[in-house]
Amino acid sequence: FPNLFFDSQHLAKLRFLDLSGSQFLEKIPDLSEIPNIEHLDLCRCTSLVEIDDSIGLLDKLVELNLDGCVNLTRFATRLRLNSLEKLYLSDCKRLESFPEIEVKMESLWWLDISGSGIRELPSSIAYLTGLPELPLLPELYSFTLRGCNLSKSDFALPLVYWYTLTELDLSGNNFVNLPRGFSKFVNLRELRLTDCESLLEIPEQVLPPKVSPVRLDNCTSLQKIPEVSWVLLDNCTSLEKIGSMYLSLTNCVRLRGYYDITENIFLNPRFDYDINLPGDEVPKWFSYCKDATIVRTKRYQYDARCEVSFEIPPNLKWETLRLVLCVVAVAEVSIFNISFTISLNGQRVNEIRLDRIEEGHVRLTCIPLLNRNYVNLSQPLKPGNLCKVEFLLSLYGRVPAIDKIPCGVHLLGHQVADVSVTEDFYQRLLP
Repeated sequence: FPNLFFDSQHLAKLRFLDLSGSQFLEKIPDLSEIPNIEHLDLCRCTSLVEIDDSIGLLDKLVELNLDGCVNLTRFATRLRLNSLEKLYLSDCKRLESFPEIEVKMESLWWLDISGSGIRELPSSIAYLTGLPELPLLPELYSFTLRGCNLSKSDFALPLVYWYTLTELDLSGNNFVNLPRGFSKFVNLRELRLTDCESLLEIPEQVLPPKVSPVRLDNCTSLQKIPEVSWVLLDNCTSLEKIGSMYLSLTNCVRLRGYYDITENIFLNPRFDYDINLPGDEVPKWFSYCKDATIVRTKRYQYDARCEVSFEIPPNLKWETLRLVLCVVAVAEVSIFNISFTISLNGQRVNEIRLDRIEEGHVRLTCIPLLNRNYVNLSQPLKPGNLCKVEFLLSLYGRVPAIDKIPCGVHLLGHQVADVSVTEDFYQRLLP
């Protein structure tokens, strides 16, 4: 490349440079000696692997064409291209990342990254204020746009084109409502809206059908959300109404005493539910309640244990049996580890471990009674079998201000007319 120029004193005057189709060109070195370049054509340079970072500082550059550079892996690390109007990166199959944009690039009105290896765009993409829409990326899976102080109009139009997105992170932005275009993200599975302190509402039928989870930690103005299968809503201090079934609501203080969550929402056998919300008692609809006694085990460690035993009623369908388990971390007590062990007639049939519960919160977990990884029965179960649930809770740090932790168990299941048919289910579980 340096040998292309015979008189370096004229490089500063260079405006147009066409190296398209240079099949043996592997690297573009420092371009600071051509600061006034306006048009740089490197398309179909199939051996080109790397371009020096100085290309991102050419503030007179109007058009940059890298179409068909199939082996290009490095394309600057930052862009300060105030004059750039057109950027072509199509079919750069090995180019996986887009540079950080350090200034508003209001002049850029054409960006083509179709067929490239780019799967995630930086949050600084918001600086491309001149684009009428962000490009359609048939293979874009993840998009992050944090902390950009976006309003609804800033991102609603571009996002409706990304039908294959599976992860979308819009944390820390200041929009008030989500646009209805979100419903077009038919493959979106995870949506992060943490720290969106101005978000008031997520309208009904806006969230895509497959999204799970939705993360809404610290959305302190949020007042209403639609029903979704898993929502994380830590520190949503203004939230007053919820319709979701799989929730973590740490520090949502307006939900203290919110017990409209009833046993009916746990009946869907397709999900394992885990709900964390402010509160100080086991819900009234629980069938079995017992206190776990706190015992000091080490200098800075305390455990709490209890057991709840009951008989399985004869009129329930075995394969639909589910347990709702409850632990209450009362004031001044934080629980760091939780373990539930479920046994039938002395034989372990399921086990689950959960992470911490902050003080002043209730944890509700719903799981199947039987886990096929544990079930190894020597004979089919019959109605009237004894179920035992063991609670083991671990506490660390300061001496607890109380000596007991409220726990609860509630059995769910569908009724059957003929109890004998349930035995066939257990026959199938035998080795």
